[in-house]
Amino acid sequence: MVDDSSNETPPVTTPPRAAAPVWTHAAAVLAALAATIGIFWWIGSMEFPEEPAAELEAVATAEPAPAPAEATRNELLIFSKTAGFRHDSIPEGIAAVSAIGESLDLTVTATEDAAYFTQEHLAPCAAVVFLNTTGDVLDDAQQKVFEDYIASGGAYVGVHSAADTEYDWAFYGNLVGAYFQKHPRIQEAIVEIKVDDHPATRGIDRFWTRTDEWYDYRAAPRVGVTVLATLDESSYEGGSMFGNHPIVWCHEIPRTDTGNATVTPIATGAPIASGNPARAIYTGGGHTKESYSEPAFLQHLTGAIAWATRREVQVEAPAAEQNSEASSAVAPAPTSAPVPSE
Repeated sequence: MVDDSSNETPPVTTPPRAAAPVWTHAAAVLAALAATIGIFWWIGSMEFPEEPAAELEAVATAEPAPAPAEATRNELLIFSKTAGFRHDSIPEGIAAVSAIGESLDLTVTATEDAAYFTQEHLAPCAAVVFLNTTGDVLDDAQQKVFEDYIASGGAYVGVHSAADTEYDWAFYGNLVGAYFQKHPRIQEAIVEIKVDDHPATRGIDRFWTRTDEWYDYRAAPRVGVTVLATLDESSYEGGSMFGNHPIVWCHEIPRTDTGNATVTPIATGAPIASGNPARAIYTGGGHTKESYSEPAFLQHLTGAIAWATRREVQVEAPAAEQNSEASSAVAPAPTSAPVPSE
């Protein structure tokens, strides 16, 4: 038997790999570092567009964007709704007040529809004229809109029976200044001008004789208002206010909003200065149709609406004053010179 053990192939073994020398690791690290440095050098060598110094300075010193142009109020609303007595002079009154508004560059709207009392409609109004209104003419929501309008610097003009309106609305009572009590028959009376440098009275004879229906009021509006004219009760029959009889007055109402009224921007008209108080003016005249074709009364109404809407109006001096000035050797005194208070 032959022993084949001597012919077996001996197992093949792989000798252990020798550890890499330390310097090879260092070389790899150095190569990576060099590559990183090269990238940064390349980025640094690139050219980027530079902003001109002048532009940078302009940005730094630029003024804030201008504020939007001030909004304006250049509309006039004539409101003549009646829930009580109806004056037959209302059409003549609307025509006269419309002409006055147009002469003051106001866009005029006349309505008896209380639904017109919305923020959108009242916002551009320089004033709201209550022309011979009577009774309860606005509901609660409409009253609130009107109160907000006045609070934001709006204006109110009351004519004649505007004082016979909204007896249960305290805000309106304060605005109009006095409520109607009674009246005698239509007759001539003397209106005494107390403030002759106001637009509503400037240029009118100090003792102004005219025919109308003369109201007595529940109380004389003396507190918080400026009385522009009074009635001489000795000049007619039926007056019962014992000599304390205002017939034209005005006042301003401090704003109660933030001073920034919400108005519709319009290109023309008087700007609404922040903080302007609301204005209210009342005249007791205007019952008769003839009032609205009477030159002096129309002059009076024009001045009242001009004052309420902050418009300028040119008024001629009374004839007597013009004659006096013509004969004077000195320069004429301005028609707006104040007179002693009552």
